[in-house]
Amino acid sequence: MYDPEWRTNGLLEKAATHLIDWAKKQEVPGLKAEMIQAEGKTPLVFIEIEGTSKSAKTICFYGNA
Repeated sequence: MYDPEWRTNGLLEKAATHLIDWAKKQEVPGLKAEMIQAEGKTPLVFIEIEGTSKSAKTICFYGNA
């Protein structure tokens, strides 16, 4: 399902903000969360958690519906 009115109804921004707020409330050490919005594109939620050891690996999750 695609919302053709996503630019004007603000629902994607509201959902992204909700997700970011939830993530921050988990109080994970080193967590940084932000919403990135490029002109004409749907919002992107970017969450980064700093590694806690020298052997920490980088993992990237990407989801597109």
